[in-house]
Amino acid sequence: SLHQAILALEQGDPGAAATRLENLRARPGAPAITDYYLAHAYLRLEREAEARAAFERFISAWEGDGALVEESKTILQRLAP
Repeated sequence: SLHQAILALEQGDPGAAATRLENLRARPGAPAITDYYLAHAYLRLEREAEARAAFERFISAWEGDGALVEESKTILQRLAP
């Protein structure tokens, strides 16, 4: 679940978080916020290309708090090749 993935991230286990989030994302109707957390998990795993792609998906799909989009855009700028 999304909650379990977030807990794994908070507890310092980005690998477990990424696995849970990838599984969640593969399901139809997965919430857009899944990509936000998946991007952060990828960053912690130093998988920058995948983090960039996840942040881009999140930005294009998210309709909630604009602060999360701004944060994601800032991180994307830092990841720019």
